[in-house]
Amino acid sequence: MSTRVNIVIGAVVAAGVLLFIAMNLWLGTLVQTAIVEIGSGLTKTTVKLENVRIELLNGLVQLDGLEIGNPPGFTAPHAVRLGTARVRLDVRSALSDTVVIDEILVEAPDITFEGLPTSNLSVIQGNVTAAVPAGSSKPADDKPAKTAAPGSKKFLIKKFSLNNGRVAASFGGPSLRLSLPDIHLTDIGKETGGATPEQVFSTVFSAITRSATGAVTDQTKQTGEAASKTAESLKKLFK
Repeated sequence: MSTRVNIVIGAVVAAGVLLFIAMNLWLGTLVQTAIVEIGSGLTKTTVKLENVRIELLNGLVQLDGLEIGNPPGFTAPHAVRLGTARVRLDVRSALSDTVVIDEILVEAPDITFEGLPTSNLSVIQGNVTAAVPAGSSKPADDKPAKTAAPGSKKFLIKKFSLNNGRVAASFGGPSLRLSLPDIHLTDIGKETGGATPEQVFSTVFSAITRSATGAVTDQTKQTGEAASKTAESLKKLFK
């Protein structure tokens, strides 16, 4: 094989590698923009995403530094920070109308629960619900639901897991640091032949809100019961 042929083959291989890298970077930017725009529109807060890494051949996507800001009137720098989320998808379904995601794994998210009786999470949840009513095919104003645009993607998520999360609960005094119960969801979008990105976001954020609210409520009850027992003991002591 001549030197010229080797040079041509090397150039073709190099061009292919560069094209593949460029495709990964382009898709990463596209995904990052979509998540920020959809998240901001639903939550009515500032949504940030530091980085998206995509491995097309392996069907892997990693989201770094996804952060949902607080609504007006709340002081914490953010409501939710997911840190790292790893997505494993069925590459063969990427060209179809419904993308199949085998698993989404979120590790060690940081949740802020601020305010009573109305919390920052409940305000955000209200914004999301108003945009994507849960369990209904019609919006809250009873107008016909918007249909997905032709060619728009839907998603079937077989498994969603959120593990080892922490909740910082603040009611005007020192913050309480609580463990967030793990969240496990399955078959998101299965019953409807796929879920829109907005419906997926609503389902996941709803689960986070319920889990965080439950952790704070349980701790509040335990604290109240402990204070009540202490007061009763003091009464008996001074009788």
